[in-house]
Amino acid sequence: MVNNNQNNNEEPKEEPVDPKDPEYRGWKGLYTKSPEAAAVHPKHEKYLRYYKHVAPHNVTAPVTKAKGGSVSKKKKKKPRGVGVAKRGW
Repeated sequence: MVNNNQNNNEEPKEEPVDPKDPEYRGWKGLYTKSPEAAAVHPKHEKYLRYYKHVAPHNVTAPVTKAKGGSVSKKKKKKPRGVGVAKRGW
């Protein structure tokens, strides 16, 4: 027989955070811009624990734009006589 008192002492497990969840992604975007504003979210503590656990392991090189001049997109000239109606003189 199972003692019900033992079951009452256990805390219910919190469901894991899904990184693809739109709510989490929105919170994450807000948190990176303004942590004070993200603190108002109802699941802030849960998301913050997950973010601090995952973020250090999720390091990638920052995406930067190439340095240098602009790339021109010139049209290639067609060779003479191609695509031009020939005159029958």
